[in-house]
Formats: sequence, structure tokens, C-alpha cells
Amino acid sequence: MFPIDRLDLGDHVITGDGRAARIAKSHRATATELVRILFSDGATIVSTPWHRIFDLRGDLIRAEELAPGTIARSHDGSIVTVTRVTRLADGTEADVFNLSLDRDISFFANGKLVEAPRASRLAVDATWAGRRRAARLVARNTGDATCAP
Repeated sequence: MFPIDRLDLGDHVITGDGRAARIAKSHRATATELVRILFSDGATIVSTPWHRIFDLRGDLIRAEELAPGTIARSHDGSIVTVTRVTRLADGTEADVFNLSLDRDISFFANGKLVEAPRASRLAVDATWAGRRRAARLVARNTGDATCAP
């Protein structure tokens, strides 16, 4: 696994189907609203409240709407649960990152399956609703994206 902020165009990550996908675009923005998601295996993801995480059934749930006990799948196939979701409300700007992929809309961040935005959707949102809306679509992961060798 590699820190998401060090990944770039052309690198590969592991997607929800277990195959590698090429990074088509690396997104960086700033956000002042963040949540920290703690999982039963000790992994954490810090993201915007609007970034969506896949549950075990494959449904997408906004980070701020995840509840303790929500079941998710790790990159190794193990089952984990959400232990706690904490709003980080200090208002400080933080860099946030996400990846658009060439063939899929999901990748593993800190071992958990998250949604990857489509590059075209981010461009439209940035044009229509400004940088704040685009930042809501981008996740800041406190650790690593699961990368292909």
C-alpha cells in the first residue's frame, strides 16, 4: 500500500473486483469538513462527509451516514464493521485526495472499498457549483491506497 497523495497518473490500484486499474487522474482539493471512520480491524479513513464507502452488500453510503455496525469488506476479503464515525469540526483547511480510474469507480483506501469519482463529474461540479462542491466529492485518506504491484 502507498500513501494516496503519492499516487499519480498511470499508477495502478486494486479495484472492487480485485483487478488492477490505471489511475486516469489524481484529484487534490481542500476541505474544512471531515469525518474519521474507525473500523473493527483498527484501520481508519478520514474523508469529507459526502465521500461514499461501499458496504458489504455493495451499497454506497455517505461517510457521515455510516453507523456503528455497518459491515464492509477489506481488500483481503475479510469482513469488518464500522466502530465509530467522528466529525472533525475544527474548521481547519486540509488537503484531500481522490483518484479517477480508467475502468472502475471503486478502489481500496486503507484496505476499504471507496467510491472513485468520474473525472467528468468532478469537472462539471467544479464548473457549476464551485470548488467547495468539488472538494466534497474528494476523500482524504489518512493512510494508503491499495496498489497493484
